[in-house]
Amino acid sequence: MAIYHLHVKVLTRSKGHSAIKASAYRSGTKLKTLDGTTVDYSNRKDIITLPIYGNNLPDWATERQTLWESIERAEKRKDARLAREIEFALPIELSEREKLDCVETMSKVFWDSFYIPVDVVIHNKPDNPHVHMLIPTRELTPDGWGKKIRWMDNKEFVLGIRRIWQDVANKYLERYQKKIDHRSYKERGIDKVPQKHLGKKFWIEIKKAIKIGIDIVLNQFENENKKTEQDTTAPLQVPQQEPERLQRIQEKKRSRDRGRGIEL
Repeated sequence: MAIYHLHVKVLTRSKGHSAIKASAYRSGTKLKTLDGTTVDYSNRKDIITLPIYGNNLPDWATERQTLWESIERAEKRKDARLAREIEFALPIELSEREKLDCVETMSKVFWDSFYIPVDVVIHNKPDNPHVHMLIPTRELTPDGWGKKIRWMDNKEFVLGIRRIWQDVANKYLERYQKKIDHRSYKERGIDKVPQKHLGKKFWIEIKKAIKIGIDIVLNQFENENKKTEQDTTAPLQVPQQEPERLQRIQEKKRSRDRGRGIEL
């Protein structure tokens, strides 16, 4: 069943983001940060890595390493906005060829409208195929990076992208007699509570909680086993007062027996 999901976010240096690391992770490649540290995600198997999209790009802007390295160097501020990410779900009904065509069509929107390179990949998971698209926050000029594209900061930019993806996807879904809609349930007059996208961080925390819970149970089990072993292997300790009590009992018994004329 085709579903609509599109999310736009900004990668910001003040939040610890790195455009180089983001590109490496999303594209499943090996890149180097500005300090020479290697980030290697080339072992990922669920990624379709595509070339950098764009028209008449300079050579350095067609390679992920030099593209995002130039961005990191161009942005001087500690709170600089390094890139925008547009993430959207691909309809599972589409063929592999149709997925690629969809992605190319969406990428063309950005390089035609803003003349910027588009770093795009497909995470081709069987039950959740989706696209990660990274774009610079500056326009690309013949002399290098130019001014910030401020229009992308507006709400209208996000709404426009949502509408465009709806139209692109529906074009390919026609043959499957399916359709997606970028509008909310409320806007469509549907009396239904929208589901919240929990995101990657939520599931990481859930996995941590599960692991902690399992570790606690295992530790308790291990401690109980150790206690049981100590109880069963330790020698039986007779209280110090026990021999004295037994001696008094025996003396009383002898006294009773002598009184009855019983020889001991």
